[in-house]
Formats: sequence, structure tokens, C-alpha cells
Amino acid sequence: VWRKHGRDSRCDCLLATLSVGFTFLLARRVFGRAEAYLAAILCACNGVLIFYDTSLLLEPLLIFLSLLALWLMLQYQENLSRSTTFMLGIVIGLIFLTRSTFALFLPFFMAWMLSWHAGTLKKAVGHFVIMCLLALFVILPVSIRNYYSRPSHPLVLLNTNGGVTFWIGNNASSNGMYEWS
Repeated sequence: VWRKHGRDSRCDCLLATLSVGFTFLLARRVFGRAEAYLAAILCACNGVLIFYDTSLLLEPLLIFLSLLALWLMLQYQENLSRSTTFMLGIVIGLIFLTRSTFALFLPFFMAWMLSWHAGTLKKAVGHFVIMCLLALFVILPVSIRNYYSRPSHPLVLLNTNGGVTFWIGNNASSNGMYEWS
């Protein structure tokens, strides 16, 4: 497979393997050892994941980053530390660069994180703010590039495909196709 498809396939295979490993680690931590083996086997044998892992799309990266973020959130739940906050902020920023619509989950993410450390609410809010600032710092180079790429357009923080996808999926007069009018 590697020789046929080149270096990109090796990276996708590595991300898929790491995703199976993170699935195992997350399931073992949350449920138990038997469930972890079952989850890893189901992840490794899932036809949809295999399809996306062999294509040159962002889904393998998104799945890996999402599993990594969940793993870091479990670390954060146990111990409110700066290093976990920094890593989580960087990973959240990378997730936003991969799929900008994940920003819609940020309020729920904040409520979930703050519910873990209710006794140290001020400290937890501070960590959340630092995490968001780090995510914005990761996003900043893309935003600067978007700003200078076309001066006639307004500032686009990440990308503009979220509105188009929303329009195609929810507009009664849409034909389901992406086309310029």
C-alpha cells in the first residue's frame, strides 16, 4: 500500500494506527479492559474509517486529533495542570483548523470542563481562557493569511465552507450542489 500511494498513505496509516490505540486507551480508562479491546477491534475493522484512511481527506487527521483531545480532557479531569491545558489548547486549535464547525461545541466543552472543577472555579476558568488563547494563537497564521489573500473580502477567521454547508443542507431551494451563482 505504501509504495502504491506514496508518503501520504504512510501518514494516513500512522494516524489510523494511532487512532486505534487512542480508542483502546480511552475505552480502557472509561469502561474497562474487555470493552477497550472490543472498541479497538471495531475501530480497526470499521469500513467507513478504512475508506477515509485510504483517501486524501482531512478525516483521519480529525479523528486522531479528536481522540487526542478526549484523552487530554481525561488527563485534565484528573489533574488541573498547565501542561495539559497548553496541549489541549494546541490540539483544539488544530481541530478548529481541520473542521471549523467544531467551534460550535466550545460552550458545551467549557460547561463540561467547569463541572469537573467546581470547587476551584476561578482557577478552572483561568485554564479555560488560557486554552482558548492558545487555540486562537494556533489559528492566527491562517487568519492572517486569509486577511492578506484577498483584500476585498472581510476577515475570515478559519474558512468559509461552514456557511455554504449550512445553506446546502438547510435551504429549501437548494439542489444539494456546491456552485457559484
